[in-house]
Amino acid sequence: MRKVLVVGYVVNLGKNRFYLVVNVKNTEELLDNYLENRGFFQVFVSSETIVANKKAKVRYEVKTGPEYKIRNMVFPTDSTTLGDAIRETKSGTLLHAGAPFNLDLILGERIRINTILKERDIIIFMTIIC
Repeated sequence: MRKVLVVGYVVNLGKNRFYLVVNVKNTEELLDNYLENRGFFQVFVSSETIVANKKAKVRYEVKTGPEYKIRNMVFPTDSTTLGDAIRETKSGTLLHAGAPFNLDLILGERIRINTILKERDIIIFMTIIC
């Protein structure tokens, strides 16, 4: 479990009404999304807002499950032109067995392979699923 403390500012709107400048729910969603993109798929983020003396503190509590890792990398084994071309990109891969799941690296690997294929005049159409 990790705890994150964010200090925000309170704006006095008069008659005991205050506005917290930090968007707490949005920050919770950002923390959740960031951790999922880094391989923590069982994430629970909660927050507690403490207002005192025209200042506010938001304490975020983050509970994560296990960090997912890449088990193995599999390149095509067929003998087609496309399979051969993709297999030839294997030595420069950004992904390695045992490395933590990282969505940015996975998308980067897709772009890397696609760029190499385009340089060889091989165009493939991919749907990005995120």
